[in-house]
Amino acid sequence: GNLAHINMPPGGGPWKLITRDGLEIKSQSAQNPENLAGESPDIVVIDEAGRCSYDAYLICRSRVVPKGGRLILCGTFEGADSWYAHLYKRWMAPNHDGAQAYRLPAWVNRVYYPGGRQDPKILDFEREFAASRPDVWKARFVGEPASPPGVVFSEFDPEIHVVNCVLGDAPADPDPFTVYLPAD
Repeated sequence: GNLAHINMPPGGGPWKLITRDGLEIKSQSAQNPENLAGESPDIVVIDEAGRCSYDAYLICRSRVVPKGGRLILCGTFEGADSWYAHLYKRWMAPNHDGAQAYRLPAWVNRVYYPGGRQDPKILDFEREFAASRPDVWKARFVGEPASPPGVVFSEFDPEIHVVNCVLGDAPADPDPFTVYLPAD
């Protein structure tokens, strides 16, 4: 009862709705990230973020900066680009981005899985995927990034094994996430 205007093209494409109190919500595709420019919304939600390009993420992030808006990323890690998993891991701990990540396994959806973790459908999925395709089980149901099968060094984690290094003395207020190396 709060809709003032709605425009949802029948063949698909961008849609827009406006509430009676002036809130405007619209959809846009991230398939061509350059089309996301031009506005500074209060909130941007990237659904199925892992399937978007890193460029699309950066453009969306830059769009909320002028107003101090929020950027919300959601979606599974199934088929996700590595940037999404990297940010998730970084944001699970205190970070210089001021961001937070939350893991929501499939079974927290009590509409689909009323029994939660012990729901028969979840237990069936676990039996089918956990041993034969742990990457699918973790990414689709557990809500965790997983190395795809066949990766040589599956234990490699950029959060652990890669660090930002700068040649030169540390500034008076050094970045705790950076290693400062002598220039020589």
